[in-house]
Amino acid sequence: MSSNISQKYTEEALKLQTRYSRETEQVRGDSRLSAAGKQEALSILWSDTRKQMDAITTGRRTELEQRQNRLKQQLFGLNSIDQHDPAKVALMRDSIDRAIRYEDASIATAALKAARQAGDTLLVKAIVSTAFDQSWYGLIEEYTDLEPDRYSELKELHSITRDIDGTDQGQALYVAMSTSLPKPDELSGFSEL
Repeated sequence: MSSNISQKYTEEALKLQTRYSRETEQVRGDSRLSAAGKQEALSILWSDTRKQMDAITTGRRTELEQRQNRLKQQLFGLNSIDQHDPAKVALMRDSIDRAIRYEDASIATAALKAARQAGDTLLVKAIVSTAFDQSWYGLIEEYTDLEPDRYSELKELHSITRDIDGTDQGQALYVAMSTSLPKPDELSGFSEL
């Protein structure tokens, strides 16, 4: 899903880059414009296109964050019925409070096994959520061995989180390149409107 989000916005950015390049060349080749007129037209074109590219970047990030929140809710939150049950909400809060007190992955792993054996799904969710936040990948791997149907969601959540926080350097470089917008040489030293 995150790759679908990235692909959609990358395609938009590439279309915008192509249009910008074409229009930049049209301005440069317009014999009706003086050098100052071309400079002004290029400045407006660059500024307007930069705003559009910024909107694409913002839209991509917003959509990734929304997907991240949905995945966290699916994986670690209460279902839509239990969200309205005060007792379940209190149990979830207690489970979260317990899980965030685990100081290392080995203690959390032991607690995960005990919670799973006891059928305490809320504590399991809270422990896995804490493990995700703490980057305790061994615990997460153990959990996905026990719950293989959750693997793809956790993998996607990990990918989206790395994309959003910039720790996926390859993705960050790809996004930077696909949303780059070179300022025309004619605008060096030119103050924008």
